[in-house]
Amino acid sequence: MALPSTEWKKYESYDIAVDPKQGDRATELRLTNFSRPHMRAFYISTFSFFIAFLSWFSFAPLMPEVKKDLGLTKNEVYSANITAVTATVAARFVIGPLCDTFGARQTFSLLLFLGCIPTYFSGLVQNAQDLTIIRFFIGILGAT
Repeated sequence: MALPSTEWKKYESYDIAVDPKQGDRATELRLTNFSRPHMRAFYISTFSFFIAFLSWFSFAPLMPEVKKDLGLTKNEVYSANITAVTATVAARFVIGPLCDTFGARQTFSLLLFLGCIPTYFSGLVQNAQDLTIIRFFIGILGAT
């Protein structure tokens, strides 16, 4: 009589090839497959990164219009852009250890949740100082 396996698995079988020696990680990529857990996680991660990038990059194509509307100087635009990039670099030093501690899914979800707040309020910008502050907080989304 064979002994039952003591190893816990969430799924009995997978629709794609996996490596049992590496915790059932996928060994192939089937782009037309939406099965759980591997490919569904792949597509949700891709969509989440797209949303983060869209929010992070949202000001760049609109900057000529924002500059004209707010009457900004070239230096004020540069300051807002530099602030956004600086926030991205600084946030990566914080996000990395958070991913190690809490896992990438929880950290990324928190980052998207917190990043939606300054993105939502970006329409309320009235001057260069507001723009720089909003760009700083939106720049944190670039740490994805």
